[in-house]
Amino acid sequence: MAHPLDHLPILRMNGAGNEILVLDLRVSEHELAPQEARAIAKAPGLRFDQLMALHRPRRPGDDAYMRIYNIDG
Repeated sequence: MAHPLDHLPILRMNGAGNEILVLDLRVSEHELAPQEARAIAKAPGLRFDQLMALHRPRRPGDDAYMRIYNIDG
């Protein structure tokens, strides 16, 4: 069975010495859970300091709802 995150684009960015992954979930019904963020950090080639997960907007007029996960808490 395919995971809901399969085939979604992950962008890698760097800022102020931090590795940042941006995961765009706006086309998905899936809400990223903290344990999933930790699992992504352990995946080969996906190590990050911060993961920015873009979700569908929660308020009219917004473009997205964003959650930020720090790997070190």
